[in-house]
Amino acid sequence: MNVSVVGCGYVGTTVAGCLAELGHDVVAIDIDEDIVSAINAGDPPLHEPGLGELVETHAGSRLRATTDYDAVLDTELTILAIQTPSREDGSIDASAIEAAAGMLGETLATKDDYHLAVVKSTVIPDTIEDRLVPAIEEGAEKTDGEELGVAVNPEFQREGTAVEDFMDPSRVVLGTEADERALARLRTLYEPLTDDEVPVVETGRREASMIKYASNVFLASKISLINELANICKEYGVDAYEVADAMGLDDRIGAKFLRSGVGWGGSCLTGEQSVLVETQTGTELLTLAEFLETHVSGEQVDDVSVLSMAADGTFSFKPVEAATKRRYDGLLYTVETDTNKTVTVTSDHPMLVKADGLDVREARTLEEGDRLPVVDDIPENSVGEFDLIEMIANTDAFDNGSVYLKPRFDLEDDEQQLRSALDAYDSRVSHDKIGNFLRDNHISLDVFLIAESKLEFRRPEFRLTTSPGQPTDVPAVIQADQDLWRLVGYYISAGQIEEDGSRHDSDPRRQITLSFHRENESESVADVKSLLRTYAVEYRTQEKHTEIRITFASRVFAPLPAAARIWDRVEYRSSP
Repeated sequence: MNVSVVGCGYVGTTVAGCLAELGHDVVAIDIDEDIVSAINAGDPPLHEPGLGELVETHAGSRLRATTDYDAVLDTELTILAIQTPSREDGSIDASAIEAAAGMLGETLATKDDYHLAVVKSTVIPDTIEDRLVPAIEEGAEKTDGEELGVAVNPEFQREGTAVEDFMDPSRVVLGTEADERALARLRTLYEPLTDDEVPVVETGRREASMIKYASNVFLASKISLINELANICKEYGVDAYEVADAMGLDDRIGAKFLRSGVGWGGSCLTGEQSVLVETQTGTELLTLAEFLETHVSGEQVDDVSVLSMAADGTFSFKPVEAATKRRYDGLLYTVETDTNKTVTVTSDHPMLVKADGLDVREARTLEEGDRLPVVDDIPENSVGEFDLIEMIANTDAFDNGSVYLKPRFDLEDDEQQLRSALDAYDSRVSHDKIGNFLRDNHISLDVFLIAESKLEFRRPEFRLTTSPGQPTDVPAVIQADQDLWRLVGYYISAGQIEEDGSRHDSDPRRQITLSFHRENESESVADVKSLLRTYAVEYRTQEKHTEIRITFASRVFAPLPAAARIWDRVEYRSSP
């Protein structure tokens, strides 16, 4: 088919490239000459995985771009893919797509053959019937359903997987109004994609428009619901992830978007954040606003690299593939906590506030003294657990013979198997060391590592200590659960590492101190003490005029921060 696409933004360019890949002859229309030139040169105006290859492959053959609306006259249908941004009150701004519909109508006034206009933009049902259809009819001086047709074909593309979502759709929705010609052309358009496995929904225009809105609302509600369920689970001491996993097995619910975490929405950088840029002449530190001004022209980015962190935590300069910006005219609010954590949000951004209970307020209504939770960082992939045995065994900071494991069972129950497994080890010592292990029900780490491969020992069944005669020990395998991350959060917001100067040896012990306001953070103090007791870590408390300090140290607990790379912010101070 000969197809025209009006609007070369995120949706329009992706649709144009994918339709060309399906074998259609596509002309993309946009008022921006730079965008048109980029597409004709085989360079898409935006960064989306897979889209660059499509545009590069088909530009000049099955895909071309122009600023001339008359190009629609040589096509059989026109897809309107104009952005419909949200206003401050939450309503959509349909002025741009309404203007595009009027221009399309005026152009079609000179065409004798039937032409189909397809609305792919996200608009409410009334906008279709009350504004877009009349705009096309008035401009063309023709009647919908007779000399021309108007259909609704909503998009379901996600940023980062837009090409994949188009080429392998979960469903195709075709909205028409008793117009068989319109429906026939839409069927032909999507015929290369539709087979027995892809549902095709043929419905009315208003229904098609509402399907898009309902899908968005349901997904947002699903995320909000699972977050609320997670809060309830927490109150009852229930594992929210296990609950969600079991819920997802019900095909009426499904597992997607059923993982609690940060609420749905988007995020933007405000421009003053810094980036280290490497050019051909040297390296410079720029704010994002300066970077966009200096190295970005339209959709083109200079041949520069920026300092980037890989998934393994290593840093290197990587070339910039794309850079985007969006204008925002409303007020921004920067919220700062008493621990010097800040977050910048729009004026109507919902903020969770803790008073007598939990409340949600818009950012502009916050007052000094309101208590807010702040998310510092969320790992892309869950860790699951930390194996302290592995960490200690692989560091030179410990003598494996001086680290002991206490099982939750009696070693004597496995005496024969243990002696058989350690026969070679036992022959090197002058006394029955294994007998001591059996009597005292502990085993040194070096012995454990020998026996582990020959016995069915499970590491989570042991606890670690450097002094088997004392009660202080920690789990050999620590679960990366909400308790651990909450303790990490306390360190990030209120912690520092100190050197204990009271010891007389040459290697002063490092310890962690968490500082809290004496009156306003008593709940946090109690929570930290409870967490440390959970891990059997001894601590001491110092009360001062305005603060409470909790200090703790544990040799076997010490490798965890380094391995998790979570306590890299270190301040060394001498204890009083």
